[in-house]
Amino acid sequence: MVYYSIFLATFISLLSATVVVATGPKVTLPYATFQGVDDGNLAKFLGVPFAQPVYLLLSNKLNTNTLFRGAFLESGSPASMKSVADCDGQPFYDGLVDANNCTGSQDTFACLRRVPFDAFMATVNRTDNVFSFTSVSSEWVPRVDGEVIVESPLLSVSQGAYSKIPIMTGDSDDEGTIFSFSNDNITTNAEFMGYIQSNCLPKSSPAQIAQISTLYPEDPAQGSLFGTASANAITPEFKRLAAFQGDFPFLGPRRFFLEHASARQNMWSWLNLRGKTNPVIGAFHGSDSGIWLPANTMTTDSWLNFINTLDPNRSARGNGAPAVFWPMWKTNSTQLLTFSDPVVVNITTDDFRSDAIRSINELVFEAALQK
Repeated sequence: MVYYSIFLATFISLLSATVVVATGPKVTLPYATFQGVDDGNLAKFLGVPFAQPVYLLLSNKLNTNTLFRGAFLESGSPASMKSVADCDGQPFYDGLVDANNCTGSQDTFACLRRVPFDAFMATVNRTDNVFSFTSVSSEWVPRVDGEVIVESPLLSVSQGAYSKIPIMTGDSDDEGTIFSFSNDNITTNAEFMGYIQSNCLPKSSPAQIAQISTLYPEDPAQGSLFGTASANAITPEFKRLAAFQGDFPFLGPRRFFLEHASARQNMWSWLNLRGKTNPVIGAFHGSDSGIWLPANTMTTDSWLNFINTLDPNRSARGNGAPAVFWPMWKTNSTQLLTFSDPVVVNITTDDFRSDAIRSINELVFEAALQK
């Protein structure tokens, strides 16, 4: 199964789609289809792998302030994004064109759209994905083209060029574990540094990569699955890679987003620590879906409150305080609603791995400035 191939299938099939709002008129967006509810506004509750595409609709000067009331981003915040100008995606597209016998077509994109869905997805599923060696640097991810995606999401965030609506965003503690099994042939510090530079931070200098290797040390007790000492170190570099590959595309961008957006709008964030007894994977990417989707009174109340009032603490009926008050995330009070085993819910501070995550964010932002 190719986890994020849905990006490509959606891109191929939904251009110039029409948004149908359940209780209002049709709304046309040029790049995606959504179903909406509630007096003509779209209510978005989407987790992986849709959280980042939803964010893209909130940014890049698409004027969605009057369309979206709020957003709930599960394991997905504005992250590092390559540019079409880098041309690194062309070989992947050419390979897909060839695999679908569209090479001789004058319009290869139109040809791909005519391929039966099952046949098309079969060719996509033979390409690299997030569970391949390249892992979180997947082939089929959005790229900045200057028109659909105007600029890097990180630049949009830093400039305030996105919808100023209330947002809830959070992650699981061990986001990177399931994406690091395919890197089990990386067993030395030199191989770790080489992989990080070639696959994740190609514009960073050797000295900067060396600094990252110091901030993500080989000591398995400091790696992910976090909080398990030397256990779960299935290879010499696994927990180290898992720590980096969780922070680089997930926890780092979330904190970057919160640091900038919390000064402009109401923001709430959470951290999922449940599942630490799961061998090797721990509180893995997507595991927080189980917190929100069942009939769990506390969490269900929080996001239903948010949908109705844009505040997880305030009911539309005004009938009582929540079981746990969820404070907003502020730069001077970086509070997280934290879910721990077995059913503990409390407030913690968002300050873990501060130096490491800050360094990653600085390098990624620096790369985004290099157009």
